[in-house]
Amino acid sequence: MVAPQPSGPSASTSRRSARARSSDTQVHPIAISKHMLERLRQARLDAKLTQEEVGKRLGIRQNLVSKMEHGERRLDPVELARFAAVYGKPVTWFLEED
Repeated sequence: MVAPQPSGPSASTSRRSARARSSDTQVHPIAISKHMLERLRQARLDAKLTQEEVGKRLGIRQNLVSKMEHGERRLDPVELARFAAVYGKPVTWFLEED
């Protein structure tokens, strides 16, 4: 048996509070410099992988890999670490200036 959902003003406040709590634990995206975008693409090319292959390894679609490489979608630190692992590079390599 499914419990009825509470309704009224206190119910919406409760749902908002739950959302606020969950957003406190989220990892926030990092701003990506042009240099970092170039490194992201270069790492993939160095690993001789296509965007499609990277997407499959990470469990994401190829178009998302493309958006990340072009700066159309920001990466969070966890995503950057996952890309680094696939490419066999330390995370610091993406952050270093030449």
